[in-house]
Amino acid sequence: MTKPPSQQINIHQLWAKNFRSLADTSIRLEPLTILVGANGTGKSNILDALRFFKDALRFDLDAAIAFRHGFESIIRLPTSSLATFTLGVKAEIELEHKVLDIAYSFSITGDGDGEFHVEEEVATISESPNSPGFTLQYQRGRLVNDDIFPIEGGPALTSNDSSESLATNLMIPSLVRVWPFQTRLTPSSKTDDDIKSLSVNALRIFFSRLRLVRIFHIFPNTIRNEQDYLARTMLDESAWNLATVLRNFRKTSAGRISLRKIKGAMKELVPGCSDLRVIPSAGNFVVQLKHKTEAGTIWLNLSQESDGIIRLLGIVTALYQRQRMPMMGLEEPELTVHPGALATLADMLNEASQNSQILITTHSPDLIDCITNFRAIEVVRIVDLEDGATVVGEPSGSLASAVREHLFSPGELHRQGDLEIQSGGLDVP
Repeated sequence: MTKPPSQQINIHQLWAKNFRSLADTSIRLEPLTILVGANGTGKSNILDALRFFKDALRFDLDAAIAFRHGFESIIRLPTSSLATFTLGVKAEIELEHKVLDIAYSFSITGDGDGEFHVEEEVATISESPNSPGFTLQYQRGRLVNDDIFPIEGGPALTSNDSSESLATNLMIPSLVRVWPFQTRLTPSSKTDDDIKSLSVNALRIFFSRLRLVRIFHIFPNTIRNEQDYLARTMLDESAWNLATVLRNFRKTSAGRISLRKIKGAMKELVPGCSDLRVIPSAGNFVVQLKHKTEAGTIWLNLSQESDGIIRLLGIVTALYQRQRMPMMGLEEPELTVHPGALATLADMLNEASQNSQILITTHSPDLIDCITNFRAIEVVRIVDLEDGATVVGEPSGSLASAVREHLFSPGELHRQGDLEIQSGGLDVP
């Protein structure tokens, strides 16, 4: 597995503390990362940590917490009303002939009775992992470190010492979003202010891309019946706007290419399926699939299709939609897929990972082997539960050696229950 070329942003690490079952967890992310582990070990919580980032940036912290039924439903084993959880990501952005490393994290503390505040928020930007870089940091609503904005044209920032003004929303994303000054950095630009301005531009791109992360949970009953037409081009995480997305594909050349890919994928994954269309029906829209039968061909509404076929259509549309996402997550994409079609599904996942990072959970040894081509065990992350806490790690060195020597495949190790986490692992910032 190789790094996809020219990605605008590459998210290479996620960490979490006290978030659901993630007591103190860090995970290294690849262009396509496979999470394996028993039921209840916390694989879904890893995906939800990324979704929380997206929800907090796309909406706000109130919404992100409310979507999860309140602060108490998020915090891991709270011992008091002042329990705190932390989420963070690291990413790499190529901008103006430079590659910048960005780390961003926030810590949220419960105040009791469902209230909360932002305990700390930190963003750091550097040209390489070993350079000091710049830092923007808030603690309990007060600016405590600002290496970036004291430049001409930047916003005026003041520290607030009032304990009554604790922030209840993320401040750094809002700050860089409204900052008006931008600069282009040429190869000869070397001034400190130029680098700082470039850093702000990189942060703006970083946050705008994180807002586009999607973690798909596709339930057939959500999309089985007729759908209203909505002016949205990006598939929702539940795929409830599937008809709109497919209908809009006809309007652009890029969309028509995506639609051809979706039709081709359904032909390969569903025996007898030969075409797809979206038709108006009493003010709504209906998705139909064309099937070959002994008597000829017939168009069937999704309401007449099996759960498996409907879910496959949602997954394939997510993979081939034309709007690029920095990352998408899929839980157990192999569900309802015939074993003979897993190689085709794996090819689609690998193809899609050239444009968007992909994070999947799976229980299927066959899908693991198809994705990794029986050898690329480095993309596998093992998820386990120790003393009620989720731990995530990469396969041990001995297992990696056994795979490289063609003694086992990653899927065979998973089938035998022999996947073991490498000792040590990533440090959590």
